[in-house]
Amino acid sequence: MTLLALTQGKILEGFRAPILAGVLATVVSWLLTPWVRSFAISKGAVDDPTIDDRRVHTEPTPRWGGLAIYGGIVAALGAVLPFAYPHGPFPMYLIGMLLIGAVVVVMGALDDLYQYRASIQALFLLAAGVAVQFFFDPERRIQITSVAIPFSAEPRQLIMFGVMAIPLTSIYIFVVTKTMDTIDGIDGLAAGIREALDRRREAQLGPDARGHGCRCRRPAGVGRQSRPVGQRRDGSRWPGSSSATAGPSPRRP
Repeated sequence: MTLLALTQGKILEGFRAPILAGVLATVVSWLLTPWVRSFAISKGAVDDPTIDDRRVHTEPTPRWGGLAIYGGIVAALGAVLPFAYPHGPFPMYLIGMLLIGAVVVVMGALDDLYQYRASIQALFLLAAGVAVQFFFDPERRIQITSVAIPFSAEPRQLIMFGVMAIPLTSIYIFVVTKTMDTIDGIDGLAAGIREALDRRREAQLGPDARGHGCRCRRPAGVGRQSRPVGQRRDGSRWPGSSSATAGPSPRRP
């Protein structure tokens, strides 16, 4: 009942579910961290600061912190979404993200132990980027299907990718994943950059940037009227938003 009360009503409308999910994810991750730390040490998953010059810590540090973070994310989504979206808390694209994400987390943990070749890592991430695109429902899918032509008149003209959307989306996921992995040499760096990117994304897309946590593809033929990205439901503009168009997301709690 407490979760239901926090996710309904007028107070902080549109922000209650994300705030609650963030708090739960933080608490669960914090509680799991000591166990993950002991588990990593027992398995030899420890980062040696003398390996290269990128390391800034001065003593061996346990790896596998991502296990605690991922556990916190899954726990938070499982607790909050049924109350925030009672009629469809777990769409197929989200299930795909969680399943493929779990496989990537496990692969990353094994890589910390066995140091797989770069080619194996690349093939695995590209395959994960393809697999996640096949978890979808009639309205939502993780896929980049088009880009707007810069400086084109309203409504923006689009370059449609067709079947090339699958490899292009996979490559995009690979690049983002490896970029975050590469810069994660200093505590808080990767998380801080991701947070900045998320805030910029929300400023560009406005209220539609939130929801289930992902901008999703709406296949052609689904009859919903689009509105300019960053335009509020009352017709006003979201600060810092662009003028591209996109279909509406489900109503946020």
